[in-house]
Amino acid sequence: MKNRERKGKELSEELLKNLNEMKNNLSTLQRSPSQLNILLHIISSGRSLRVSEITKELKTTRKSVERALAKLYAKGLIQRSQFRKGAYHCNLRHLILCNLLTDFDIMEGLKQREG
Repeated sequence: MKNRERKGKELSEELLKNLNEMKNNLSTLQRSPSQLNILLHIISSGRSLRVSEITKELKTTRKSVERALAKLYAKGLIQRSQFRKGAYHCNLRHLILCNLLTDFDIMEGLKQREG
């Protein structure tokens, strides 16, 4: 039983580390409008999208989409689809958790200013 609890704790710590990294990577998107635009498009579509679909729907070049997707993937903000070859999606659960962490950080900062 203790091993199972310990393993669960380790996974939680690893997830928290990944979420904090993802949170930091999200904050860098302000400096990259093309990456932000593509990430928002993937999220709002609610489905896995291929490069050709993003290119057509956003009316942009294939090269710029490929470049942005590669950077978003490297930052851990999108994943390759397991069910659709050549497609990408965003893990919305992780994105929501990142937003919660950001909110908690903001609230903690405000408490420290007040205190």
